Amino acid sequence: MATANPILPQPGEDNYELEVNRVRKKIKRKFFELIDCLKERESKLLRELDTIMDCYRSYKSELTKLNGKKIALEKSKSFHQNEILTSPIKCVHEDLITRLDTELESIEFPTQPRMVSFTCENNKLINEVKKLGKLVGSGNNYLNKKQPLVSVCGRGTRNEQLHNPWDVTVDNKTGNIYIADYRNSCIKVFNSTAMYLFKFGGGAIKYPKCLSIYGNRVLISQDHCILNYKLDGKFTSQVGKLGNGKLEFFYPQGLAIDDSNEDIYICDGNNNRVQILTKYLCYQTKFGINTLKGPQDVKLSKEYIYVLDTSNPCIHLFNRNLILQKSIISRGKANQVVNPLSFFNDNSNFILIADLSSNAISIFNPEYQLVHKIPVYLNPQAVTVDNQNRVIVVCYNHYDCLQIF
Repeated sequence: MATANPILPQPGEDNYELEVNRVRKKIKRKFFELIDCLKERESKLLRELDTIMDCYRSYKSELTKLNGKKIALEKSKSFHQNEILTSPIKCVHEDLITRLDTELESIEFPTQPRMVSFTCENNKLINEVKKLGKLVGSGNNYLNKKQPLVSVCGRGTRNEQLHNPWDVTVDNKTGNIYIADYRNSCIKVFNSTAMYLFKFGGGAIKYPKCLSIYGNRVLISQDHCILNYKLDGKFTSQVGKLGNGKLEFFYPQGLAIDDSNEDIYICDGNNNRVQILTKYLCYQTKFGINTLKGPQDVKLSKEYIYVLDTSNPCIHLFNRNLILQKSIISRGKANQVVNPLSFFNDNSNFILIADLSSNAISIFNPEYQLVHKIPVYLNPQAVTVDNQNRVIVVCYNHYDCLQIF
């Protein structure tokens, strides 16, 4: 009897199954690769979204700050209609900044600002003087000075701008105003109506600090040396180096020149002393080593040498024999000063102090009593008075400026 033949695999059937399994594995692998790719893209998109949200929050925060500055400017006494001389001019307004395709509306200033226009450049407010009439001081009564005749400049590198002005002084023969423009590494000169004239710097001038004018020259203190220039900006000489010996300095600050003999008094800040040089920049003597701690500024009268000390803010009075007589106008006394940076004493022995923390020029009578405060824009760095009895102040902040009262 014949037996049935078993079912035999058809030719190529094993190869077919193998191919199917191979394709299945390939599809599965591609599927998981696609899943991983999608997860990676999702993670990347989430990171990008976080970055965008961080930028959005940053822009929103900056927008809030700008709106706060806008409100502060609108309320600023410096630009209030009743506080500025009323001279009809055209005031140009521009938006402060554009962020996230949204423009801030222009700041509304009073209808009669005094010959000033405002514009925005590099996100910095610039206060430019377009045209000024004759600015005349209001006499020698400092108590009448409450609002500035004009505020000019603004932070920047342009000729009419400043960046961290350190000191200001006046050539009383011409009325020109000299400003040590610290970050711009130059001395800038404005005329008596606060219009820019010229600047000088480069070479020896790097980071100028304090100034003093006598005759046809201006002395400049900067890191560890004293520079001697003519008023037209021509360099003549230099003296000093880092150290604590004769003609050596450790961050010199304020300067004063004696009218009687042209001796030069220099606050040698970190050496805690005042050095006295001849008019030829030769060493004479020093004083204050056991008294001073960080002298910042020095002024002279016929009777006294006034030295502003910063460690325990006060003014020390030395007689002409360099002996300490008394200390006045200290921070510990009520209604005095908080953080004085510079001062000016006039022929009537009134003292004007640039008080950083109170944003004001504090005025003391000859009995060293506080009699008046002149509010300034922000952070007064230095103060002087010209021969028209106008108070001239430089302030440093985001809108570095020169103010004349």
